[in-house]
Amino acid sequence: MRFLKAAALVAALMLVPIGGIALSAVAMDSAVAQEVAAPGKSTDVATVSTPAADVVVTVQAAPDTSISVPLGNWAADALTFIGSVILAVMGGVLTWVLTLIPSTLRAYIKDQQIKQVEQLLARAVEYGINAVSGAVKGQHLDVDIGSAVVAQAAQYAIDHGPEKLIAWLGGPDRIKEMVLARIPLEQAAAADEVLAKSPPVAVPA
Repeated sequence: MRFLKAAALVAALMLVPIGGIALSAVAMDSAVAQEVAAPGKSTDVATVSTPAADVVVTVQAAPDTSISVPLGNWAADALTFIGSVILAVMGGVLTWVLTLIPSTLRAYIKDQQIKQVEQLLARAVEYGINAVSGAVKGQHLDVDIGSAVVAQAAQYAIDHGPEKLIAWLGGPDRIKEMVLARIPLEQAAAADEVLAKSPPVAVPA
């Protein structure tokens, strides 16, 4: 009889409300905690202890909502695009500027080249006449003397003329023809014969 009274007393004490909430005498086991948590997801579990019992409260962790933005790649691509645009614009502007050069200026540049050629050939002919024995300035030359003068004059022009100017003239053979046109020859001396007997000219490497 005493045993029954004691059991009834213990049951009554275990149902006493704590803070407005009736706590069960039996603590929630791990199976209850798993039911509260969402299946298949990682959870963080917090346990709150009370004098009457241990109540397990399961709190689901918030999902990761961070966003990765590749700012470095975007900046590099933007700079590459801007650089290509600038180069294209500069090339177009340069082409446009070159078209603005008047034809008179181009003609002036060509005239300056022609004057430079005439000065070079005049010095070359004078040198050739002075370098060849029997050649006299103002006198008509025969084939032998004329061919030697042509060779000496052409060699002087190649040795002392700017490389680009010599190339523009057409090389040694063309220079010999220009020299021959500036020296007087005897009537019996044919130009082809003078050029054929003229010694070869050395071209600097």
